[in-house]
Amino acid sequence: MSGITPFASKLRPSDPPVLAGKYVTLVGQYSLQNSMLAARIEAETGATCRVVATLPAPSVPADHLVLLDALGQDLQSVLAHLDMLPTAVAYQCNLAVLNVSSELWYDELATRPEVRGIFQENISFTHLIKGLSAIFDGQFWLPRELLSRHFREYRARQALSRPRPPELTAREMEVLRMVAGGASNAEIAERMCRSVHTVKTHIYHVFRKINVSTRLQAARWVSENL
Repeated sequence: MSGITPFASKLRPSDPPVLAGKYVTLVGQYSLQNSMLAARIEAETGATCRVVATLPAPSVPADHLVLLDALGQDLQSVLAHLDMLPTAVAYQCNLAVLNVSSELWYDELATRPEVRGIFQENISFTHLIKGLSAIFDGQFWLPRELLSRHFREYRARQALSRPRPPELTAREMEVLRMVAGGASNAEIAERMCRSVHTVKTHIYHVFRKINVSTRLQAARWVSENL
């Protein structure tokens, strides 16, 4: 049997009770291990921690944190526990799942509106307390792997939804940069050794491609896209 080792590490004696006045309800089938963990949470954080065998825990106040121990359970059993929570309790109290052993669970648990935190199996006690404190402060506490994957997927979706930049020729890009820099048609013509008429034609094609109608809009487009 793995999971959090109740006495694997200690907070420094000088540390203040980080969860003083808070209430934690620890739910799990391994009564001895959970009792030891609850005792340590109380001793080292100042929180009041009780242990119950199953959900729904009787009379769970909205300001409590329910810590559901998934050790030895499969995903469907954990979800069944969550489904047993009364709606009023599920949406008002803080709830986290402890000893999650598989990354395959992350998405399923993270989409549940009542779950505010996911703690992996074999995390340190110090890490657990940091997570509980964050949840009590109104934050979510999720595995780094889950956050990284969702961030990558979000970026990929943003890239796909972003309109493709117009295809400008090297000459058109040169003209556009000079327009954005404030050069007049005559100045551009002189630098490029071309006629003013040719420059005007380039500018017309560039403006049409980037969908602008004034030099100011063109300069703004350059600052935002190049």
